[in-house]
Amino acid sequence: PMESTPSATPPKSPPKSTAQPEPPSPSTQQSNLHSTAGMTLRSGRVKRALFTTAKEKMAGTSTVVDNGPKCRVRNCYLSDVKGTITVNSDSKTGGVKMKLHTPNNMKEVRASPQVNEWMAAIKKEMEGLHEKGVFTKVKRVPGMRTIPTRFVFKIKTDQNGNITKYKARLVAKGFFQQKGTDFTESYAPTSSAVAIRAAIAIATAYDLEIEHLDVTQAFLNAKIDRELHVEGADGDEEMSSSRDFVYKLNFALYGLIQAPMLWAKTLREFLLNIGFRAVGYEGSTFVLRKDGMKLILVTYVDDLQLIYDKEHGALADWFKTEFSKRFNITNEGSLTWHLGVHYIRDRENRTTFCTQKRSVEALLEKYGFSNLKPRDTPMVAGEQLTKATDDELLDDAEATLFREMLGSIMYLATMTRPDLSYAAGSLAKFMQKPGQKHAEALKRVFRYISGTRGYGITFRSGD
Repeated sequence: PMESTPSATPPKSPPKSTAQPEPPSPSTQQSNLHSTAGMTLRSGRVKRALFTTAKEKMAGTSTVVDNGPKCRVRNCYLSDVKGTITVNSDSKTGGVKMKLHTPNNMKEVRASPQVNEWMAAIKKEMEGLHEKGVFTKVKRVPGMRTIPTRFVFKIKTDQNGNITKYKARLVAKGFFQQKGTDFTESYAPTSSAVAIRAAIAIATAYDLEIEHLDVTQAFLNAKIDRELHVEGADGDEEMSSSRDFVYKLNFALYGLIQAPMLWAKTLREFLLNIGFRAVGYEGSTFVLRKDGMKLILVTYVDDLQLIYDKEHGALADWFKTEFSKRFNITNEGSLTWHLGVHYIRDRENRTTFCTQKRSVEALLEKYGFSNLKPRDTPMVAGEQLTKATDDELLDDAEATLFREMLGSIMYLATMTRPDLSYAAGSLAKFMQKPGQKHAEALKRVFRYISGTRGYGITFRSGD
């Protein structure tokens, strides 16, 4: 502690201290884990917090506050990392950026400033479920096996950060299901990044139309494969008001382990029945040839990319009409945003630029890296990563966050950032037992993407 000269007038603010933290006391050595703003103390040894932001370094505070579960790898509380999204305050003008918290449960919904929007989303979700006849109210029988349900919430935005929808979805808590009793199979095919990029490349080369179709409440179109009953969820008065009744499922509710598989089978059977043919090993890309015209359909769960020549618009219109007779769909128009990728087409020059700039910015903000000093390369030239020693291993909280952050980098590399592939692959070798040097290497990757946010891949006709 710093000494100060006594004064008749107390200082307006406490003096800043630049002293280093004292060595851990015996009581600290016995503690499993304690954190300070810039240091992490574990088993009596001190090591730097791996992902401390520049702002946190400048703070210089060493106060330990017990305020619930803590993300020690960044020295902040989990609520500061999870469930926050940055949006534009005015979707029409693209105004000032603001942060909105996505609620995790009904308690947070009721305390949210956007409670009216969330309750309206719940009402819309339940109206859709009742309209489709997803479940039937039945009398509870003693010993009946049931599956709990809950609402999950999401703020959907476009590529510019403007709010497009407050979304609530009723889901079953599938982790209560028992294999062999409540389900058997669960595998569901989806289009890979390779298939999606190939379709974009073909459309660019031949100047084809690309329409983005979204199937509304897709899983609810698939009939359930066995008798299942679910409990009512907090948030809907009718479902949660009585304990004497449960709900027998008629269709696959979101959250059920077998729901993706049942929807994939339903969609595949429909497409094959109207003349489509599955292509590729994945079974999620389809081609329709009819009267000298051709359609390409790339499916990813409930998102569809419809690709066709402008001269074959009649066949595309026929398909959308037939599809809408069976499923509720929303035509999002020309493809601009899909799976976190922004597609920018130049039809005159026949190019398509694919970038995940907004996703990168969201990741940097999520982990407190918005102001990182950029690096020119994702890894140090010639660096060879090796296994971590026991003293270097991250603790469980740090290792979990390491895997989460690396998974985000791997997704970028898979979709539009091949320049990250080598670094992601090198770090993935140590995902099971990451050490401090691996965390430092991962932070360098984030420094790199901080300076290359707008990078992507471009498809050109003739490539």
